[in-house]
Amino acid sequence: PLVGILTFGEIGPHGDAPFFHNKTLVLAVANTSSAAATTDCSALPDVDHIDMVTGELSALHEIACMGHDGKSCPTEEILEEAMSRTVRLFGLRRYALFLGSQNQRRPISLWGFRQTAEALECLKESKPEVFRFELGGDGHLGILYLEKMYPLKGRERRLYELFARQVEEILVAQGREREREKIFAKLKESESRFRALVEQSLVGVYMTDGNYFLYVNDAFARMCEYSPKELESKAPIDLVYPEDRTTVASLIRKGLRGEAHVVHFPFRIITRSGRIMHCETFARALNIGGRKTIIGSVVDRTEQERLEEQVRRGQKMEALGRLAAGIAHDFGNALTAIRGNLELALLKLDEENPIRRNLQSAHNVCALATETIRKLLFFGRQQPISKTSVDLNSVVEETLGVLDRLLGEDIQVLKDLDPRLPPVEGDRAALSQVIMNLLLNARDAMPHGGSIRIKTAVVTLDKKIAEQDLEARPGQFVCLSVHDTGEGIRQELLDKIFEPFFSTKPGVGTGMGLSVAYGIAKEHGGWISVESEVGKGSLFKVYLPVSNHEQQERLAQTPAIKNTTNNHETILIVEDDEQIRQVVETALVQAGYKVLLAAGVEEALARFEAAKGQVDLLLTDMVLPDGNAIQLIDLLLSQNEQLRVLVTSGYTEERSRLDIVRKRRFPFLQKPYSLAELFYAVSKTLRKRKC
Repeated sequence: PLVGILTFGEIGPHGDAPFFHNKTLVLAVANTSSAAATTDCSALPDVDHIDMVTGELSALHEIACMGHDGKSCPTEEILEEAMSRTVRLFGLRRYALFLGSQNQRRPISLWGFRQTAEALECLKESKPEVFRFELGGDGHLGILYLEKMYPLKGRERRLYELFARQVEEILVAQGREREREKIFAKLKESESRFRALVEQSLVGVYMTDGNYFLYVNDAFARMCEYSPKELESKAPIDLVYPEDRTTVASLIRKGLRGEAHVVHFPFRIITRSGRIMHCETFARALNIGGRKTIIGSVVDRTEQERLEEQVRRGQKMEALGRLAAGIAHDFGNALTAIRGNLELALLKLDEENPIRRNLQSAHNVCALATETIRKLLFFGRQQPISKTSVDLNSVVEETLGVLDRLLGEDIQVLKDLDPRLPPVEGDRAALSQVIMNLLLNARDAMPHGGSIRIKTAVVTLDKKIAEQDLEARPGQFVCLSVHDTGEGIRQELLDKIFEPFFSTKPGVGTGMGLSVAYGIAKEHGGWISVESEVGKGSLFKVYLPVSNHEQQERLAQTPAIKNTTNNHETILIVEDDEQIRQVVETALVQAGYKVLLAAGVEEALARFEAAKGQVDLLLTDMVLPDGNAIQLIDLLLSQNEQLRVLVTSGYTEERSRLDIVRKRRFPFLQKPYSLAELFYAVSKTLRKRKC
């Protein structure tokens, strides 16, 4: 016989109704003793009441277990299964569960209805035997409909409400889970996006606490030639170039102490292979999880720094070249007058005159000074050159033949000349000057003897190789290299060796040799690179573009004319420098010419008109105070088509308009010049038929 009901578990409120949580145990206790027969049955509880309570407790137990059976099923399947139990649990006539808001109801589970429309119509009715519950408070989650055969009692309604609230809780939990999954998906997408942004970034990204790297991306690791894992065990300061470490360490400390929230500075990195990289970092101090860190990006500025240095060096050399050319021009004008006067004086003195020796000595010094001016113009790329297709090997052989005695017996010259070397486009004499200067520089670097290896080869430079030299560029070139075993050059002096008058050998030479070679190489569209190590010698490489034209045969040089003959032609001299004007006038008058003098364009026009155009030769400086020679030449040629023209100038860059002079084939006489050179140029121009 049933004695009573025992329940074990947790019970708590759910709204206004008690709620049995899952894991509640319900036991029916029966009397099995012999005394049961004598028990007073009137004292026992009502059996119908016990059945009702047992049913309610069983229902509560199943309600509490809804959604907590450990199955990973979709929510709608769980609800459909729970609704299918309601007939057994509650003895229902029919039921319906719709999810969604009022205008978007969708049936999840129906029982006892022929059609969905019938169930929707019933939702509008209110009967004693019907329990209707709007899920989510206002029904936005759905609606639950339960109907019995008879009017519902209060206990039943409370029980149904517990069931409804459990269904509602399942739906709310489902919503939370969906929201959580949505947030998790967004977080995962955001993490993937930012991870891709950092990992695939073309710039380096890092995080450090000042002692070690906490994170580095692949780009930063590639910069340093390490793997990300290897870098995470390194201190940031270990990668920094020694001279930059103090500055970098100070800025990192300021960031970690909060003295600077954002830091931006350039620095240099030493890669695993020992290569020095110029970098720039933008960093910010952040507190992550209570830990002070520096997060930043690193940009490789090595190529930019190389280009900027190339521009700076080019501007510096251009400025020096302009300065040298300006000095050469002014010095050349003065030297032309001095040398001309000395030569005029020498012409008037007998060979036995004691003064002649002094004047001849002064004249010799002028010749040396003229050579210095020529070197200055070469460096400043102002010396006129005539380019043809040249065999560089033959120029090397000829130059070595000239320098054989000058190099000395204690210096061995080794040749390695490529017999298949293509020709270069250049001036033969200028290229010989480059070779001569490099060989003499090598000789001076070996006071106790040694060896010089001179080599020619054709090389092809790709972009990667060209980036290693500031002035290099990709393409095919003829390379002339001169390698000595001398004393070498200190690294800090390598950037200065091509400057005019700079020398690493005080008291030896003029300091113009390498600067002249540099200027000639640049004028030929090439450049010079140098490698040197103290105690191991130096290697100079001259790169020249390969010629696109066939090699031309060398023409025999025109022999100097010893005797100048004339027909008493009239020469109009246009020269703004009074000293030069007087010297040239005196020399040409003594040579038998009739001379007209002018200091500028306007005066020259007046002299020409006064002579009624009867002028045989126009000898004019290119740069005049009131115009230029081209304007003057055109005006005079329009009046006398037979007029010969000889142009002279100390400038050879854009101010002298030398390109126009060459294009129109006007003879050109470079200042400073000797009287012999003047007589030769005048005589040759007068004999030449007008073009």
